Amino acid sequence: MADDKKLKVIIFEHDQTILNRFKGLFNFKGHDVLSYSEPDTCPLLTDMQCDCPKDSPCADVLIADMQMGKMSGLEFFEHQRKKGCKTPDGNKLLLGEEITAEQQRAIKNLGCGFIKKPFNAYDVANWVERRATIIYEGSPTMH
Repeated sequence: MADDKKLKVIIFEHDQTILNRFKGLFNFKGHDVLSYSEPDTCPLLTDMQCDCPKDSPCADVLIADMQMGKMSGLEFFEHQRKKGCKTPDGNKLLLGEEITAEQQRAIKNLGCGFIKKPFNAYDVANWVERRATIIYEGSPTMH
């Protein structure tokens, strides 16, 4: 994959096995990957607004677990939106088990993706590939 097609992917997942699997998969596909077990590494949790340059969000794709210790992935994405996160909501993916009807509505209103656990890692990889196609105007980046 050409360097100009490389995505920056940030993953927030409390399960270290899943975190390592995704990190390995996306690194293998040529993407830059940062992985964390909790969202407290995101500056938006303490800063008043997003510090990313206007045309350059901190990540092309954000993936978060619904069930993290300090806050849910949904709460995290909602907080990011309120603080002006520059990663488009459509490039954010939640991973979770059972969700309530209220959470389903919130996910739909936010405009992010959702994949139910247990899942096949390639379901997530395919979601990232679709986002990459949109980001790079129809150029597939993962095979």
